[in-house]
Amino acid sequence: MYVHHRPPRYSSSVRFIQADVCPEELGQSRACSVALLGDLKITVSALAEELRGWRLDDACEWWNEIREKVRLNKVASRELYR
Repeated sequence: MYVHHRPPRYSSSVRFIQADVCPEELGQSRACSVALLGDLKITVSALAEELRGWRLDDACEWWNEIREKVRLNKVASRELYR
């Protein structure tokens, strides 16, 4: 269940990329580091093509944090299941 009054669930150093077809919407919900204006299917396809082959190193700290959160979620889920 999504609760609107919860604090953001991302690091304060996160940078956002926003893509929208409407220029007035860019940066409205939160500040973005990159704003992409255009048809979303075309824009996201072009972005995906540019990133093809790029990969985040499996040993980086971010992946380690994600793996730990997954592990903790599995433990919590098992406890709820009992």
